[in-house]
Amino acid sequence: LYLPHAADFDEIDKWDGAAVRTELGLADRFVALYAGSFAPHYAIPVMALAAERLARQYPEFILVLIGTGPDADTLCALLERRHIRNVRNLGPIPPAEVGKYLKAADLFLNPLWFQLPGEFVGTKIVEYLAAGRPVISCVPVGELNGLLDEARVGLEVAHGDPDALADGIRHYLADREAAAEAGSRARKLAESRFERNRVVATFERELMQALEQKLR
Repeated sequence: LYLPHAADFDEIDKWDGAAVRTELGLADRFVALYAGSFAPHYAIPVMALAAERLARQYPEFILVLIGTGPDADTLCALLERRHIRNVRNLGPIPPAEVGKYLKAADLFLNPLWFQLPGEFVGTKIVEYLAAGRPVISCVPVGELNGLLDEARVGLEVAHGDPDALADGIRHYLADREAAAEAGSRARKLAESRFERNRVVATFERELMQALEQKLR
């Protein structure tokens, strides 16, 4: 049996995204967000370089990064060395406050560059979808890309390529209506497949069925 990751919608929906944006001084910005580990396999510097490529054409764009890890110092040095000003690194936050920042974003990034085993959509992506925003994925293959394609909730771009990632972000910067529509589809997908109570009920039903078959 497989217990999928699930989202607690109440923990996300309780936050006022507009109020959070005002609190952060981002009321008039287009916010792309990544929340998670700063481990090397998440290619954090690639996101910063993609943001740099968008600064002149889209001054309203900002990349917000939440988390920490081995590449945190590398990121800070890169931002300073290249004078990248449209990236805000908030560092680690309490898990209970993740939903606050998800609601403040316009777009989510998933820069993981290797294939996850089997049919796997991680907690990060499930929460992104539940927040009702499009997702740009750099994962080369896997179930996530199938979801993005079939449900039209985001884009796939080449991993490790800041130009490709910048082009993906640019797609939604240039077409805010497309971003809103993809976000609406993302929320509906999360409600149908990843809502916590629904996931638990399905798992319990399948577990009981498996036990009954084993006892026959």
